[in-house]
Amino acid sequence: MAMKSALLSASVALLLTAGVAAAGTLGGVGGLALSAGNASIAACDSDTLTTLFATTAGNVTAVTVGGLADPGCEGASLSLSVVDSTGASIASAGPQTIPADAGTIDNTLLLSVSPNPLAEAPTAVEIVIAGP
Repeated sequence: MAMKSALLSASVALLLTAGVAAAGTLGGVGGLALSAGNASIAACDSDTLTTLFATTAGNVTAVTVGGLADPGCEGASLSLSVVDSTGASIASAGPQTIPADAGTIDNTLLLSVSPNPLAEAPTAVEIVIAGP
């Protein structure tokens, strides 16, 4: 089994930099005032992403993430964690920049993971997209 595909779109935890973000700002360098606020930040992708595991000798070596909005996510930084049934991270990858292209078809990104867990161990992929 050189290539094992695992479509985890139902279990992919999308931790997109979307929704409401809180930001704190300091008053001036010499000021004692501290203020806080919040603002809506648009997500670069609002639908489901797909994942596909690449394996070598029974171990996960890479994850392909598909369905990345084009051009919405281009230029953003993507990181991921492969997790097991307990929710513990057993491999990670990134950050890696989602490249820009001339098309408008959703992009895919291949990320090598480290370490290389057994192919049976992953139960989900947690993805973080920051930017652009």
